[in-house]
Amino acid sequence: FPTHRMGGPRMGGPGEATSSAESFREAVRKACSDSKPPHLVVSFLRTALGQTGTGHFSPVAAYHAPSDSALVLDIARFKLPPYWVPLRALYEAMLPHDAATGLPRGYALLAGAPQLAGAERNMAQLGGGGGRCPVNAIKRKYCPVGSHARTC
Repeated sequence: FPTHRMGGPRMGGPGEATSSAESFREAVRKACSDSKPPHLVVSFLRTALGQTGTGHFSPVAAYHAPSDSALVLDIARFKLPPYWVPLRALYEAMLPHDAATGLPRGYALLAGAPQLAGAERNMAQLGGGGGRCPVNAIKRKYCPVGSHARTC
């Protein structure tokens, strides 16, 4: 998926918007209210959720308002099946700084960019068989979260 908007802990460059727990909750609600894009992917520290490992990316598939929880579709299916996590715990799991970058993690809202005229290639042209493979431009904007929270 091309990136439509990114948000989360301080991963973006200087001057980029930040996100509070409430704006993260609203982004999750919006992303999970429709099967159409944007889709929300979180980058979080596994140990902050009581899991093994370090930094990790996974999509959020649903939001349950009565329990204020998100359904995480873990991409390491061999390790964890999909699971519900309190939204506050997920937000806090995005806050620890990444050892490699020194910056907190975050989330991304992903959506396809408009199809460019003439940018579609079929698989035969690409050396494969059948089907069509759209080639889209990538749009992205990152909205960090953390102590400098502003609306993204």
